[in-house]
Amino acid sequence: MAVRERAATIAGLDVNLARWRPRPYLRRERAILPDRQDIPGDQGKIQADAERRLWHINSWRAGEGEELWRDGADAYNISDGARPKYQGEGVILTAPSSTTQYSGADAEITVLGLADGKLWGAFGDVTDNRLYQWDPSGLDWGTRWIHAVTGEPTSIAEGHNGKLYIGKSGGSIAEFNYDTPAFAVHVTTGGTVFSAVPTYVTDHNGVLYALNDEDLYTVDKTATDTVTLVADVTSEASAWTIPWAQNRLTSSDVGPVWVQRTENGDTFIHEYNAFTATHSIIGKLWHAFAFPYSIAVGGGFIFVAYRVASAHTEPGKGYVYFQRGGQRGVIGPFRAPSGTTANESLQIAGTLGDDLILHYDDRLWTYNLSFGGLSVAANHVSTGAGECAKVFGNQVFVAGIGASDMVERTDIDAYDTSEGTLDSGRFDMGYPGIDKVLTKIVVTAEPLPANTQIEVAYSIEGAAFVTVSDTWDTDNETSHTFTVSTSGSSVVGKDFEIRLLLNSTDSSATPTVKSVTAEAISAESRTEYQLEIDAGSIGDGDRATAAALDTLATLAATRTLTTFVDPWGTVEEYEAGVSKTVRVLAVEVPEVGAESQAFATVILREE
Repeated sequence: MAVRERAATIAGLDVNLARWRPRPYLRRERAILPDRQDIPGDQGKIQADAERRLWHINSWRAGEGEELWRDGADAYNISDGARPKYQGEGVILTAPSSTTQYSGADAEITVLGLADGKLWGAFGDVTDNRLYQWDPSGLDWGTRWIHAVTGEPTSIAEGHNGKLYIGKSGGSIAEFNYDTPAFAVHVTTGGTVFSAVPTYVTDHNGVLYALNDEDLYTVDKTATDTVTLVADVTSEASAWTIPWAQNRLTSSDVGPVWVQRTENGDTFIHEYNAFTATHSIIGKLWHAFAFPYSIAVGGGFIFVAYRVASAHTEPGKGYVYFQRGGQRGVIGPFRAPSGTTANESLQIAGTLGDDLILHYDDRLWTYNLSFGGLSVAANHVSTGAGECAKVFGNQVFVAGIGASDMVERTDIDAYDTSEGTLDSGRFDMGYPGIDKVLTKIVVTAEPLPANTQIEVAYSIEGAAFVTVSDTWDTDNETSHTFTVSTSGSSVVGKDFEIRLLLNSTDSSATPTVKSVTAEAISAESRTEYQLEIDAGSIGDGDRATAAALDTLATLAATRTLTTFVDPWGTVEEYEAGVSKTVRVLAVEVPEVGAESQAFATVILREE
C-alpha cells in the first residue's frame, strides 16, 4: 500500500507516518483469546492449546440441578429418559415402566404395603373393598379378596403373626389372616374406640400401632376393639382431609413416627420411643403451610414429602424434608415436567441401595443419600398423580394413578428402549459475551453395547436444539468425536448447551456416557494498528514535544478510549479519514542516535 501524505489524528493530535521506516503502518486482526488455560467445570486440569477453550464434565453425581447456567462440575440442567448410574460415574437410560395386570374386571388399587415378604395392594370405598397380592412370577395381581370393612385404605402394616392390617378411613382397621386366608374387623368406630377419621397403622417390633386423629394407640392383636392410648397429642390439629396423604405413620428404629399438620400452618414430626414409653416432637418442617403427603424412614433418615401450597388443588412447589440426629435439610424444589403442580402429590416409595425413591408428577425420582443428586429414574406410562408408592425388591410400584387408580411397575435394573435425553445447561467456556465457534464435541463411554447408539445436539444461546448429523453406533468403541463446525458451516454463539441422546432397542443394554468435552475457538477479533510516526509531526508540527508524547502515554496508561482518524486504511486518496474508537496500548520512543531521525511507535486497538 502506498504511504499517504495525509495526516491522521490521535486524540486530536495530528500525526504523520515516518515514511523513511520500512513498514510505518501495520494493521492486523488479533483473535480474542483467553489468558488462562483452566477448564471450566473441571478444576485441576488444564487445556493444552491456549488458543482453544474446553468445557468438560465427567461426574454426574450432583444430579439434576435445574440450573441453566453450569460450568460443568457434577450437575446438569434436566433430563428425560436418562439419568446418572446408581454406582460409579456415567449417564444411562432410565428404567422402563409398565401398567400391571389384574385378575378379573376390578382394577383399582390405591394403597400398597409389605407383609409376609409379599407386596399387597388395597382399594376401598363404602361398597367395594378389596385386597390384592402381587404375583412376581406371573407379573400380575393374581389373587384378590373381598372384605366388608368400608372406607378408603390409608396404610398397610404387617402384624408379624400371620396377619396384616389395613388402616381405613372412618376409624376402622381391617385384619387379614394370610395363612387362612380370611378377613376380620379388628377395630371399629363404635363406642369410644376411635374417632370416625382416617386411621393409619404401622408395626414396630411386633407391636401394632394405630394413629387416629393426632393420637397414637397400641392395638391388641388378640382382641377386637382393644386399644391403648400411648401418645396424647393435644394441639389445634387440622382435619386430615389431604387427598393421598398416605403413610402418615411409619416406624424408626426407636418406634412409631408420624406427622401432624396444625391449623396455624406448622407441621410437626412426632416420635414415640417404644423402649422408654415416651413421646416427643423431634422435628418441624421449615416451610409454613406445607401439605405433607407421606413420611418414611430409610438409611437412618426420616423423610417427609410435602408441597408448599394453601390446598391440594392449588399450585405449590414440592420438597422432601430430611433429618438424622442433628442433621436436617430440604431436597428440592422438584421440577414439574407437566408444567403444573396443583393436585400433585409427592409420595415416598422407600430406599433402594443408596437412593431414596419418590414419585412426583408422572416421574419416578431418586435422591442419592451420599452425594445429594436428584434425578429422574423413570417416566410413567399413565398420567395422573399417584396415591401411594412402594419399593419391592428391585422394582418400584406406584398405585392410584389417574381416574382408574392404575398401578405402574418400574424395573430399576432394566433400561427403557425409548430415547433418553440429558441437557447440560448453558456454558460460555469461561469468557462470556464473546462469540465463539463450537468446533467439536467429544463423548467418551463404556464400550458401546450392541443395539445402542449415542447422538448429540447443541443449542446456541438458548435457541432450539440442533442434532449433529452423526450417529455413534459402533460396538465396543469408547470414544467418538462429533464434528460441529466445518469449513462449510460454522456454529457461532456466545454460549452453548449440549444435549446427549441415548437410545437402545434392548432393555438389557444401555449406552453409558462417561464424559463430554466441548471445544470452541474465538469468533471475535480486535483490529490493532502499529504506527511509526514522525516525531516531528506531533501536535503543532514542531519537533516532538514531551507534552504531546505524554498525552499519548497517559492514554495508554489509563486505557482511556479516544478517537483515531485513519487516512491510510482502505479509503481512496482524497477521501476523508475513517474515524474509529480506539485504546492506546503502547507508546514507544526508541533511542535517537546522531544520524537517526526521530520517530515514535504507537500501538492502537480498535474497540
